[in-house]
Amino acid sequence: MNATENRDALSFGIFLSGPQAQKSAIVILQYLSSENKLKLSSIYDKIGPSSQRDTIERIVRILRLHKCHEGFVNVPLSVPACLRCTRLECPGVVQCDDIAVAYLTKINEQIKASRIPKKRKKVLHPQQTRLWDAVEAMHGSPEKASFHSSNFMLATHGSSLLKRLRKEQVRLYETAVLHSLMMINEIFQLGVEDCMLYHRFQVGKQVRRNFIEKISLKPWFEVNLLENEQLFQRRNVFEAFICALVSQIFMKGGCTENLLKKIPNEGWVYLPDNSIKKPFFC
Repeated sequence: MNATENRDALSFGIFLSGPQAQKSAIVILQYLSSENKLKLSSIYDKIGPSSQRDTIERIVRILRLHKCHEGFVNVPLSVPACLRCTRLECPGVVQCDDIAVAYLTKINEQIKASRIPKKRKKVLHPQQTRLWDAVEAMHGSPEKASFHSSNFMLATHGSSLLKRLRKEQVRLYETAVLHSLMMINEIFQLGVEDCMLYHRFQVGKQVRRNFIEKISLKPWFEVNLLENEQLFQRRNVFEAFICALVSQIFMKGGCTENLLKKIPNEGWVYLPDNSIKKPFFC
């Protein structure tokens, strides 16, 4: 198990937008062991800065109100080794004494010597790649990297939220919504086709609706779809819901183990683990 199981647990999921946008969202779920039910507790949408408080402070106040202590977010909470480096002069990858850079160099050698198809092999550089993505690349994962230059500002915003929540003694972890969505679809045998298209403009809403309708049929999940249409109507709320669901799975020991916890400043992207054969909600 990778988390302490709480039989009546509140979990939250956050879709974090840019610091000036009014698009952040929070979904709060609660598992009631006495009823064997996972229930939708609250939805907060269109969270952004006000004249008196920034987005992070508004999020903190909401989590404080609900007495939430653990949850997940959809943005990177760490950056690649080179981007967090404070040296005045770069010694180069070979001479660098950062342990993350050394691991990345070793993984590059293993990928080069592996049987992964040549088209899927690529050099991983510490300016662009976090170790989690390097570990995924060892298995030839074709999925989009969890960190790239276009979401650097989101990573900065996420790091600020992480630091602020630590002061509130709230634990915040990172997940990748697309990866998690596919794992949840498989683990709970929802049978949602094309779930990887949930974010597409033309078909995304229908994919999200299918997912919510399928999971609402599970005896352990209770939600009123008529009163909570924003779960599939709005992509940001849907992503916050997936983060909250991953948090519940994490609390029950159903997520991938952090293999990098001994390496300073390296983040880990937690995903539901489809190799664990156990009923999470029953």
